[in-house]
Amino acid sequence: IERLRADGVALNAFRDGAGRHSFEFDTGAPPDPTTLLTEEPLVLPVIIRDGQVTGASLRYEDEDRDYPLVAQLRSLAAKETDERRIDLTVDGDMNERAVRFDGELGPTEALFEGGPLEFDATGAFGSLTLVGAGVIDDLHAPDRPEVSIQFAGPDIRDLERMLGLEQGGPGTFDIRFAAEPGEGRWLVSLDGEIGDFDMDFNGESEGLQSLDGVVIDLHLRGPNLQAPLRPFGIDSVPPERFELVGVMRRQGKSLVFENVSSVIGETTFDLNGDIQDFTNFRDSRLRLDIAGPDVARFRDLIGIPGLAEGPFSMRLELNPTPQGLG
Repeated sequence: IERLRADGVALNAFRDGAGRHSFEFDTGAPPDPTTLLTEEPLVLPVIIRDGQVTGASLRYEDEDRDYPLVAQLRSLAAKETDERRIDLTVDGDMNERAVRFDGELGPTEALFEGGPLEFDATGAFGSLTLVGAGVIDDLHAPDRPEVSIQFAGPDIRDLERMLGLEQGGPGTFDIRFAAEPGEGRWLVSLDGEIGDFDMDFNGESEGLQSLDGVVIDLHLRGPNLQAPLRPFGIDSVPPERFELVGVMRRQGKSLVFENVSSVIGETTFDLNGDIQDFTNFRDSRLRLDIAGPDVARFRDLIGIPGLAEGPFSMRLELNPTPQGLG
């Protein structure tokens, strides 16, 4: 499409806890995860060489957010340059926080032919800034893309406000993600701080096309686990400092847990073992050791009834039976 203009587009969408909603996507049958990256080529059927949207608005609300997402789009423009690249600019605000984004990707032929595709981007979201660049090696079958992204800012409350979440206390936000090929492997790292939460994640695999030979080394720590676990329906964790470290490996259908240890307050959780087939838990050997100074703080979490209190230790084991079931 050589030229496209739109003005005053407004979209209102909602989804509530009773299942009522104002929109629905017909995505067909769930995709087969083993062919998700290779079944259909990821290419654009059409490119807009000169497009602009002005005066647009979006309002979205659902039961998981404390208040609606409200976005005002003053201008969105995409234009092909003489160098056969696409320039993209966005100017607007989201939940009363200014949004500005500038990006470039190309060459244009890669969007039709499948890559490799280069991109770089900068953005400002309230007080938060985004800087990213990289190369997607193959849009048909991305295997070992090279990516570098940093998302940072002095006040995490800007991000919470923009996502429609209840704002907590002040704190910095600094997340760094990097992925690159290396010695026949694909290497990934994610580290940074989100308020009082620190994370350090390193992983590697043969590539996105196989997701085999995966090794994950992680280290998380923070003031408490209540906030990150609440979206998963887990609300019985005591509000105490925590730390999680460990190594997990995947080869084929097997998973191995090496010294995966979590400390919540003064209580420790140590997991070791392997799952030979994570699709059905056959021939699994797992051992979870839990110990702490006061069982009363964990009665709901670990399912101990009554009025038990004081120091405790326990071991949970999963071993294969003669029939091969864990």
